[in-house]
Amino acid sequence: MFLEPQDVQCVMQNFCTLMCRESNMGLVKQVLASLYKKNIQRLTKTFLTLSLSDVASRVQLSGPSDAEKYILNMVSVTVFGRYCTHNLYAL
Repeated sequence: MFLEPQDVQCVMQNFCTLMCRESNMGLVKQVLASLYKKNIQRLTKTFLTLSLSDVASRVQLSGPSDAEKYILNMVSVTVFGRYCTHNLYAL
């Protein structure tokens, strides 16, 4: 069984005061963002192509624009990471 974004959001709502007081809200938001990315990656193991609307609904994002934002970020981080690694070996 996988953790769903709604579970993390529920914890965020229930313990918002505590997380803010202990300065952990940023960490919880990072967990939620990572969860969305991981769920998008899981979709690539099942589907060859998928519309942004389908990605958003299956990953429980608010809309296609959010799905696009996450996917573009995932692609840019991967490409930049490979480019930096390549340059390191070229030195």
